[in-house]
Amino acid sequence: MRPAFAPCWFAITLTLLLGSPIRAQDEASELRRDAVLMQWTAWALLDADSSYAGVLDPDGNGQAREPSPATRGGDNGLTGTIPLVAVASPTIEPARGATAEETPDAPLQGRLGSSREAFEDDYGTPVGTETGNEPASFTYEVPGFDAVEVAYHHDFVRYITLDLATPVEIESATEIVEPFVPADFVMEATPVETESGDILTVGTSAALRTRFSATSYERYGASGKQGEFFYRFRLNADGQVTSVEVGLGDGVPGGAMDAAAYLSAAQAQYDAVIGSMGVFAALIGGPPDEPTDAYRDALIAEAAIWQQAYDEAIALTPPPELEDLHASYLQFAGLMNEAADHIVAGITEDNPDLIDDGINQVIEATALIKDLDRAFAEAGEQAAEGIA
Repeated sequence: MRPAFAPCWFAITLTLLLGSPIRAQDEASELRRDAVLMQWTAWALLDADSSYAGVLDPDGNGQAREPSPATRGGDNGLTGTIPLVAVASPTIEPARGATAEETPDAPLQGRLGSSREAFEDDYGTPVGTETGNEPASFTYEVPGFDAVEVAYHHDFVRYITLDLATPVEIESATEIVEPFVPADFVMEATPVETESGDILTVGTSAALRTRFSATSYERYGASGKQGEFFYRFRLNADGQVTSVEVGLGDGVPGGAMDAAAYLSAAQAQYDAVIGSMGVFAALIGGPPDEPTDAYRDALIAEAAIWQQAYDEAIALTPPPELEDLHASYLQFAGLMNEAADHIVAGITEDNPDLIDDGINQVIEATALIKDLDRAFAEAGEQAAEGIA
């Protein structure tokens, strides 16, 4: 038996919450968002089940159309309607836990830059989630190590921490780390001792350069060139290696973002989640009589947006004056991420209780929207005044 999806009352409640005056933006921005939400909703409903085609795709071209939204009243100078263009299905990143398409970059298989699928083919499934060296990372039990901790970006390995079962000499640690760095590794320079007493080695990988874009490096505060990576030996008082970190960049810690850069990144993530919540409400508010695989995939695709936004949110480093905003945003993003995990698990396991848990977390997250909108708006005004 397939899971029973949430009743229409949730969709109505969420729509009212998202569409109420709490959205602290100017009228033009609200109108633009309405048009975008209608486009995404039309696409999602059409993609969810072909039974919607008569209403959303009357010309049968496979692209959803929907009546244009009327403009809001007021003195904003906007009149008439905004025409709604045809919307093709967007590219969605795979949901966490889904199989990421593996490229033919053999040097990365089971190493830094590897797909999660290939890494877990070598090392098994995770035994837990950690919040240590890298937030929201996964812990694996690997012989010879106390733990192997891995953080992912879009289901590709971006950071590895190796906690050794027994301290070893530097020469032995070099052999231990070799299976975890790209096989096409080219050392850039002789390893150096850092101010904190670690041993840092920096290299480059052509395959890694193809795997992660420069934007990905910036997102995680990885200084250095695209394709560059490092491994760092952490030493004890006897000069022996106790742990090894492998990551993108040259190993030089990135500093906090400036206010404008942080707000640009965080607001884009936040807006993507808000838009996705509208699509999700439309999907569960008008399901087909018998939910199809396409319908379930559409729900999972929205959950993937929430998961991706959370992964990106925890990688942001706000300036000191925006740390309170960031904490509030992380609370919201964390709730949506947990909701996504429950909803995806509930759909794949045919467990209505998990789906209900996820929906309750979405509702809990909506209670934070009013204050977050206000905080983002105020921070934006202050940043604009600072620039001026």
